[in-house]
Amino acid sequence: MNPQSPQTVQMPVPSSSLTIWPLAVLLAAGCALAGPGAAPQSRDGQLGAVEVVQRDQGVFVYSYAETLDELDPFRDYESKRRITNANVIQELRQLITENQSWNPEYTKRCLPVWDYGVEFRDSPDSSTTYLFSFRCQTLKQVEAGLFRDFEPQAVRLYALLTYEVNDRTSESEN
Repeated sequence: MNPQSPQTVQMPVPSSSLTIWPLAVLLAAGCALAGPGAAPQSRDGQLGAVEVVQRDQGVFVYSYAETLDELDPFRDYESKRRITNANVIQELRQLITENQSWNPEYTKRCLPVWDYGVEFRDSPDSSTTYLFSFRCQTLKQVEAGLFRDFEPQAVRLYALLTYEVNDRTSESEN
């Protein structure tokens, strides 16, 4: 053997890499044929869909981004948490039911920016949802379209929704 001449060493190629290569080519070809943005198809040719399943019951807290636009409280949220602590649920119910002077029209001279929402869901078909605007200290009962001032409860509600609904008292639903 001559120390000056380079040697070529041939390594055996595992058979598994030979079977992966054709599969990768077929996958790429299938994606290219479907085109960008193609919707998933089921076996019968119908468009695939994702079904959102809501929990049957519970108390949920939603937080919203700052906006003056119309808000869908069940779709436009930034975060959603299910409250698991009975004391927090009881205090929320108590603070919301205090001062029951509801108005069918919004009368304050303030544009509400909804900060939080609280949904009390008794069943999949029955729930009561409240939106909170801390800038205007206004509470909206969504299903009935009623408004009320919550100024006497504002500090406690803000502390409860901002600081006490956390990982110890609730679980994320995002």
